[in-house]
Amino acid sequence: KAAPVIDGDKVFAVGYNSVLTAIDLRSGNRIWERELGSNNQPWIAGNYLYVLTNDFDLLAFEKNTGKIIWNTTIPTGEDLENRNGIFGTGPVLSGDRLLVATSNGYVFAVSPYTGDVISYISVSEGVELPPIMVDGTLLLTTKDADIIAYQ
Repeated sequence: KAAPVIDGDKVFAVGYNSVLTAIDLRSGNRIWERELGSNNQPWIAGNYLYVLTNDFDLLAFEKNTGKIIWNTTIPTGEDLENRNGIFGTGPVLSGDRLLVATSNGYVFAVSPYTGDVISYISVSEGVELPPIMVDGTLLLTTKDADIIAYQ
């Protein structure tokens, strides 16, 4: 479900069934791969690749080598029973924050440098699509197809 990302001469793709890979665009050869699954499109910024996994781990990779820089678990509930049916969307980079939304109604701002959760907001409904930033305004689409804007 995740769209691949092309950056220079590399393609970065992730699948639901546990493979994140960097591929040489010209030859099709795999440069590196990691075992993780995601429904979310990776985000590239500078030398880094950010991925939110199906297990709510937000990871930063060095995009050329696949080395993990940091790994942060996004909060989703107190125990595994509370996580049933919950999914995450993102990340989206906005300024000095990676934004990740959850289907149970939270949007987290995470430092792209350290992986620390900086802040979060609670929305009345779960978020179905990745957050969007437009001219400093955060746009969220909820489960009920409402659009919420934060400045």
